[in-house]
Amino acid sequence: MINQTISNLDFDVTPDEKTIVVESLRTEGTVVIHACFGTRINSTLATILSSLLSSVLGYIVESRSDAYRIVLTSNSRLHKKYLLRP
Repeated sequence: MINQTISNLDFDVTPDEKTIVVESLRTEGTVVIHACFGTRINSTLATILSSLLSSVLGYIVESRSDAYRIVLTSNSRLHKKYLLRP
């Protein structure tokens, strides 16, 4: 899965403390949010996003995070449009 994700990366944008990059793998129901905010902030954001998306979609959305990214996964279709402003 990591090799597949790396091959799909858009290297035109690099995440940093002012830039968040959101990627989605529609076939796997996975959204990766590249956010360089640190372990505590990303963990808090992951919990909030997981809870909000679960209540809106009606499906369980699981989250994992580290200092550089947040990964949201679900058995249902999960797309980055749920995280971006219209």
